[in-house]
Amino acid sequence: PLELTLAPGALGSNELRVTAHGPDRASRDPGTLRVRASAPSGSGLAGSVTTLGEDGTARRATLRIEAVGDWTLTVIDADERATEFVVPVR
Repeated sequence: PLELTLAPGALGSNELRVTAHGPDRASRDPGTLRVRASAPSGSGLAGSVTTLGEDGTARRATLRIEAVGDWTLTVIDADERATEFVVPVR
């Protein structure tokens, strides 16, 4: 499974980190990952796609959040498999 963290989870610049875990819960290399960020409905903001940079077995990027509400962050791997996370920004 994938684990996603967004810090601080507030308006402005946020650090996005994705870690993959194997069946034994040990971290594993997830390969190339992209994140599609979809703003809350009604915000009027367009979505964006970011390729995450390598950080050991994790992947990182900086994401700019410009509206409060529930953001949908979809992690897409090299095989086009997608895992969706809903992240509240207050």
